[in-house]
Amino acid sequence: MAAPGAAPAFAQLDSESGSEESNGSKGSKVQDFWKQKLLVPAVFTLYVVTKSLDKIFIYRVRKSMAHYSTVLMTIYWPPGVCLACFVFLLMLNTVKRALGQPLGEGPEGKAEKGSIGPLSWFSPFSEYASSQGRVPQRWFALIAFCDQINATFSSPPAVFIPAVMLTPLYNSVVLWTALISFFYLGTRFQSVHLAGICLILCSCFVGVMVELQGPAAVICDGLDTASSILQDDTLPIPIEAKWKVNNATDKCVSGLPPYKDANGKFVYIPLGTLAGMYFFLVATVIPYAFVNVYKQKKLKQVNLDVAWGFFWQSAWQVLFGLIFIPASWIPWPTPSGINDASASSFWTDLA
Repeated sequence: MAAPGAAPAFAQLDSESGSEESNGSKGSKVQDFWKQKLLVPAVFTLYVVTKSLDKIFIYRVRKSMAHYSTVLMTIYWPPGVCLACFVFLLMLNTVKRALGQPLGEGPEGKAEKGSIGPLSWFSPFSEYASSQGRVPQRWFALIAFCDQINATFSSPPAVFIPAVMLTPLYNSVVLWTALISFFYLGTRFQSVHLAGICLILCSCFVGVMVELQGPAAVICDGLDTASSILQDDTLPIPIEAKWKVNNATDKCVSGLPPYKDANGKFVYIPLGTLAGMYFFLVATVIPYAFVNVYKQKKLKQVNLDVAWGFFWQSAWQVLFGLIFIPASWIPWPTPSGINDASASSFWTDLA
């Protein structure tokens, strides 16, 4: 018999097993805590790196295809994004299904494991598009339309602008996003939000002003004079010295940065054309700002599945890219003059 006040043997075993389970749960909680702590900076770092690579790569491709930049952003870019999104999400859904995880929340937030296949998840009438079930495709058609306006009409001016200036100019979208959300969503901002917007706009202004600052006029005038003198071949001046002076003269530009082609060669562009391209690029971010606000409204309205929504946005953008093909026949300014592409030369240009 057990001593008075002592717990029975099975009670002690339960207590020990309970202690082990408690330790195990504590260990799992510690692991979950560190996963959550590390997940945000890891995802943020990955996003920043891949976004930077994306911007640099598309800038390089635009430079190489300066004469066909509109064709690039209407015919090639939308299907490429849609295909990459489909492949990635198909792999993700296949892995989730193999692990027995639900592919979506389903209506009323009820997750069901194995209820849909990886391919049927992409259905435009999927019940797993949001926590409230199906959502109208017209939402994503409007988003894709505005995004394609930005992609199509920001492409010609982006060719003329250096990569270091594109980012601050694109970041001016925060001002338009704030204004549109103020009237469309009724958002009211606190002082900390306004301060953040002002800081971003100040960074845009400072970044642009740094690039606009050129050397003193007296330096450029002196280099021009020296370059004209060195044109006299009778002077005993080494060719290397002539090259250095001519190269410095080309780079001595006050005002808007000069245009450089994909090989780094300077090409003269009239100041009016450059200024017009800068203003036009800033104007093209307004549709993108509306998309930011509209997405926020729809995401919160039905607890939309972000991945499913982005896929159908990119799918609709393929259609609108084809619709915007005639924009490639507009006589845009190009680094080599004026865009002379037309419907009659479309297949030749495409080739």
